[in-house]
Amino acid sequence: MSLQSLLSTNIFKVKKTIDPPLAAVEKLFLYVVDQIEDKSSAENSFGVYLEARQKQNEDQIFALVRAYYACESHIKDKISFRESVRSKISIESLNPKLRLIFLGEPEQALLLYEQFSLPFIEYLATNLGVTRVERIIQSQRAFPALRGISLNDRGIDFSKLDNFLFTKGEVQKKDIDNTFSFFYNLLLTEISVLFSDTVASALVKKVFDTVKSAYDYYIISVFLNVVPENDLETERLTFLSRDELEAKVRERTFLLKQEKERVDQKVRERTHELEDERSKLAIITENMNEGTILFDEDRRVMYVNTRAWKLLSVDQIGSNNSLEFIADAFTKKFMGINIKVSFDKVTPSEPYTIPEIDVDERVYKITFTFLQNEKDSNRNRSLIWIEDITESKILERKKSEFVSVVAHQLRTPLSGIKWTLHMLTSGDLGPLTDDQKNFIGKAYDSNDRMIDLINDMLSVDRIVSGHMQFFYISSQILDIVDSVMYELNPTAHKRNVTISFKDRPISLPKINMDPEKIRAVVQNLIENAIKYTKEGGTVLVRAIDKNDTIHIEIEDSGIGIPPAEQGSIFSRFFRGSNALRVQTDGSGLGLFIAKSIVESHHGSIGFKSELGKGTVFYFDIPKDLK
Repeated sequence: MSLQSLLSTNIFKVKKTIDPPLAAVEKLFLYVVDQIEDKSSAENSFGVYLEARQKQNEDQIFALVRAYYACESHIKDKISFRESVRSKISIESLNPKLRLIFLGEPEQALLLYEQFSLPFIEYLATNLGVTRVERIIQSQRAFPALRGISLNDRGIDFSKLDNFLFTKGEVQKKDIDNTFSFFYNLLLTEISVLFSDTVASALVKKVFDTVKSAYDYYIISVFLNVVPENDLETERLTFLSRDELEAKVRERTFLLKQEKERVDQKVRERTHELEDERSKLAIITENMNEGTILFDEDRRVMYVNTRAWKLLSVDQIGSNNSLEFIADAFTKKFMGINIKVSFDKVTPSEPYTIPEIDVDERVYKITFTFLQNEKDSNRNRSLIWIEDITESKILERKKSEFVSVVAHQLRTPLSGIKWTLHMLTSGDLGPLTDDQKNFIGKAYDSNDRMIDLINDMLSVDRIVSGHMQFFYISSQILDIVDSVMYELNPTAHKRNVTISFKDRPISLPKINMDPEKIRAVVQNLIENAIKYTKEGGTVLVRAIDKNDTIHIEIEDSGIGIPPAEQGSIFSRFFRGSNALRVQTDGSGLGLFIAKSIVESHHGSIGFKSELGKGTVFYFDIPKDLK
């Protein structure tokens, strides 16, 4: 079906007679979709335009803007294409809000600023009257160009201002920015003084949301150039100089990677030093640092090595190696451990291990096991393996201390940097230009990410060392999930990801838990789901009251986890190969921390994933946790 023939079909129900402005719009869209190579996409895009045509007034105008972007998304070289539009279509006949898409830089900025100053002017005119508002504008001496703005009962006229700006030779965009930045400040200051800061902020937010909902990144960032510095700070950091922000993120990620490699190298070097010390000790103790006691199938002592005699504090020369003698010496050395009872706990496939026992300021690991004889099962022997693990425990502690010291040493200057950056952006150290504030804002965000990484490292250190503290209180997990979803909804919106609470129960039984720790688990899982879901995807959250547990699951339509890597997903510093391509930043610690927190609540955590289709992460917390 040709694009021209779409006008006469009953499918779209298009009127054949249209007014002149819409005739120009229709010519524009017919030209755009005619340039789309994929004709099925062209028809769909034209359908979006036809739907926009059915709307009225301002809703129709912004719907047409969004429809144009939807059509243009199928065009590869958008810059060249817009130039061709200017040569083929009479853009002067288009509505200004649609026309500004196709203008060059200074003209586009001028028309954009003028069109979206109207809500502020109209608000003042409605409440103060046209004459008083015109007097406020005309009285400005700092920017005489503003005297070219005139108001009357029929509307607002910018023609004299346009002539003033464009008859002085080649106009620079920065001149237009400066003029309208002052103008916007003037209007919003009047609204704040005469009404309230809240009214002014709400009006700015409403106008910005209109721009953001209709236009592309570039036009949104241009509009933010003239919004007062103290408004829309979060949006400003999101939209201004995105390329520069992404470059800074990549640079900071690279620096963090270098820092991690440096820390890892230090740990490896220290580990190597301690291993050398342990090797020297092994040589001194006759090349073996473990005590071994071997029994035959009748549980008679067959062999006791020199190290075992020393561990049992028995003089080997002339010693009795009967079971009774060994058992008595063993019980005296390792109080409360009975050899016979311990061997009764051993199975053919599973040894019995006492992981740690402290004796005389030393730490030992004792393993009771069977040595199976494949040829003759009746001749299975028994073995006691006594390992002095003091050195490895010291190594583990020093490694933990090293990580903790490094993390604390980094966190202190980073906190200082954060405070200094905050003072700069808040103006405590003097006024800043827009560019300075923009760059400092990016540095502030990067610094925050480093602090988050350090906090994650400290959390992992506390988990591994067993020093993480939990404060259990009776809490409602639905409140936690609702709060996290509310906070992360703007992040999902920016990524065009839909997040919803599927079949949310009215209430769930309260459970005994550490609400801050469980909140960290929920936040990590939902953040990951949003991060690794493509634009237009969905994230579903569910909460289910099971027999003995509360079950929470987060389902996304994202990239999935490669099957070969699923076994490592909860490991420290592990990130999937496909996740690294989607998001270069990340520590690989979040899921490890989440798993540790859930298991500390005597719960369980897991996932189901299909590569390229999505993942469901879930965890269960017992209701009767004491």
